[in-house]
Amino acid sequence: MARTEIPVTTLTGAAAGIPNTTPVALDPAAAPNGNVISSISPTLWLELTCTVAGPVTVTLVTPGDVAGRAIADDTLSLSGIGSVRKFGPFSTAVFGTSLNINGPATVTAAAYQLATT
Repeated sequence: MARTEIPVTTLTGAAAGIPNTTPVALDPAAAPNGNVISSISPTLWLELTCTVAGPVTVTLVTPGDVAGRAIADDTLSLSGIGSVRKFGPFSTAVFGTSLNINGPATVTAAAYQLATT
């Protein structure tokens, strides 16, 4: 099955602002598939929030390699209930064009990017 897509909110600089983004609970990789942000951009960042006593770990899967050696996955840690952290930007040389995310359903995610002009 496919990974669950996390929508990306684009900040455009509109004078009226952008409506709040509703974070989504991560889809645990073990049951069923994890999450993905397709078509990452150089201005993308990810905001993760922990909803339980921590610590909890989220993994960003790195599909690439350098000179035939695999690039280690990135692990992100959240300390406990209500902890919020922002991560990014993400290199396409490391992550490819999509950001694959594995984590527990006790973490919510929201993704943002700046509009390119």
